[in-house]
Amino acid sequence: MNQKEIVAAMSSKTKFEIIRHLSKGQKTPTDISRALGKAKSTIVEHLEELVELDLVQKTEQPGRKFVFYSLTKNGYRLLESKPKIENFVMFGSFLSILAGIVLVMSANKSVNRLYAASAESTQINYIPILFFVIGAIGIIYLIFRRLKK
Repeated sequence: MNQKEIVAAMSSKTKFEIIRHLSKGQKTPTDISRALGKAKSTIVEHLEELVELDLVQKTEQPGRKFVFYSLTKNGYRLLESKPKIENFVMFGSFLSILAGIVLVMSANKSVNRLYAASAESTQINYIPILFFVIGAIGIIYLIFRRLKK
């Protein structure tokens, strides 16, 4: 199994969708074609490439016209090792919100010390607000992505 070929295969959205679909169990090209909304010939072409890379196994039963495909151990390993964007977004969102909280807390302490008797203590610091907004956008993105699945 050549690493460059596997990376090239995984950069294809269709091939990755096929692998994800096969992770749910053994399927025929027709099943995959219907699920992904792609032509059966396109699916078969991608499946043959994945078979050559030893990510997918082809099972033909003598006397039957159906051909089934399933993931190999390498296919499952590849699927499990692919980092998920949700993990990065979740971590970044919470980190951003935490940074906003820290900035608000530290700003309140320094403002109270510096401008205790001054009217200028009502200045608004927009940086913590920016961190909160970025974190909220990330969380909203995750919610919509989960609902989409």
